[in-house]
Amino acid sequence: MTDNAVKFHIIYTDRDMLLSRQAFASWRDIQEAYPGYLTSLGPWSAEEVIEYLQQEYPELEPSSEQQLALCMSAVETVLSFSR
Repeated sequence: MTDNAVKFHIIYTDRDMLLSRQAFASWRDIQEAYPGYLTSLGPWSAEEVIEYLQQEYPELEPSSEQQLALCMSAVETVLSFSR
């Protein structure tokens, strides 16, 4: 299901939690791209994202695996999480 070459960022803003497969040089680039930026995690492998989401959001629906699959198959490089 996962491509180990793809890296992801989980981005928290004051309004959203986002999953991005866009490459960023640094967290400052993420901060510039997202108004209301609070923090970000990554770049992480798909497995690391799934593990983090399962630990921090065990009731996440759809599951972390399903949301990651959506992000990988979407045209957009950034998707808002359902949490």
